[in-house]
Amino acid sequence: MTYQVAQQHDSITALCPVKGTSLSVGSGFTGVGFRHGQFYGAMDPFIMVDHYTMTAPTFGAHPHAGLSAVTVLFEDTEGKFNNRDSLGNDFDINPGDLYWLSAGSGAVHDEAPRESATIHGLQIFVNLPGRMKHQAPSSLHVKREDMPTLKGQGYRVRLVLGQSNGVETDAASVWPATILDGFADKTSLFEHRIQTGFNA
Repeated sequence: MTYQVAQQHDSITALCPVKGTSLSVGSGFTGVGFRHGQFYGAMDPFIMVDHYTMTAPTFGAHPHAGLSAVTVLFEDTEGKFNNRDSLGNDFDINPGDLYWLSAGSGAVHDEAPRESATIHGLQIFVNLPGRMKHQAPSSLHVKREDMPTLKGQGYRVRLVLGQSNGVETDAASVWPATILDGFADKTSLFEHRIQTGFNA
């Protein structure tokens, strides 16, 4: 998988291909990882993004602090993804859902596929600004059915979080971000305008 990064040089923007690094942990986790250093600052405030498939418990309970750990499940996920954390949450994340754990001063997190599940998604780590790194941890769970879907010629795009084309999600994360996931063909007229001061 290759992503594009807009790289600015003397007022000329060029699209440069960025290849991820193959990931494999144990027998149940494979994917492609992207790190902030590959994107010349355009990934900020994201620290890393992993595009992964998980079929077995892999990482166990582990601590986070000073950042947000964001899970986005694609709609082709099969089965359920159990989420547990030190905030008292213990529930399943379903295909298409988002879970945003803002660790702040510290939280323990554990996600694992239910039996026979195949989890396909993104794991995004968001660096929190200094003033938020010591706040109490919090969480946000957005269900697929609560996400608006943008439809038009040649495209179907779900608005996982944030705002696009005059539509905004009811849910808001601790740090502003727009996440879009969808499908577009060669006839697509879909356009997303990036807010001033935002990276993409």
